[in-house]
Amino acid sequence: MTTASRIIWRTIRVFNYPRCCMLNNNVTSLSSCVKINNKKNIILTSTRSISTSKYYYHENDVIEEEVKAKKKKIFIPKITLLSEKDEISVMTLDEAQKLAKRRALKLIKIVDFDTKTERPIYKLMNISDFIKEENKAKAEAKEVKENSIKEDKTITVSSKIGDHDLNTKIKSMLKMLGKRHGIRAVISVDGSQEKADEVRNKIIESCKEVAKVVTKSDAAHNFKVTMRPIMQKAKDKVLNDEKSNEPEQKEQE
Repeated sequence: MTTASRIIWRTIRVFNYPRCCMLNNNVTSLSSCVKINNKKNIILTSTRSISTSKYYYHENDVIEEEVKAKKKKIFIPKITLLSEKDEISVMTLDEAQKLAKRRALKLIKIVDFDTKTERPIYKLMNISDFIKEENKAKAEAKEVKENSIKEDKTITVSSKIGDHDLNTKIKSMLKMLGKRHGIRAVISVDGSQEKADEVRNKIIESCKEVAKVVTKSDAAHNFKVTMRPIMQKAKDKVLNDEKSNEPEQKEQE
């Protein structure tokens, strides 16, 4: 490539070809002889040659200029890390795992996602503390499970029921209350409503030590009562009943 051609194409690259409509009277229109590719800045001439007084630029001459692609930044999520002394630091999970390995500590996730920092929270703990925390968490979960009330059991009773059968029904209710079930007693009105109300009151009175009344409702055809167990009292009642029944079972044997 001649010196003049180099100067022309350097000028085009620097000033951008739309600004350089005519370089001199002897140069053909650049808009008809320049093409730019999207991927590479490839400047091509048309079939005609470009002349600049004494010098000629042949159609086969091509100038290629590589466009440097911008490197995409890879997003690496970070975590909030609490040390053994509850000192806060921010780092990647990989860095935290390496730190825990170097110090022979356990890396424990304590919060899945903190809305304030928008990061999960991890903590470094030594093995003995980790075991203590794990046992404590298991004990708390067990306590919550033991103190949680199970689904209600529905027991239907007729207002004409005899005393013996009613006492059997009440014993069954007490056992269910001891197993953390709620009780929904439905007394069907077979005759007078007063008798149905009397049966319901006897059920409530018999269970008042281990259960509390949540709802009561009266209708033309039935009377209802819903009771929920008082947890510890219900358990103690069941245990006492089991102990009192043991001598009777031995005598029968």
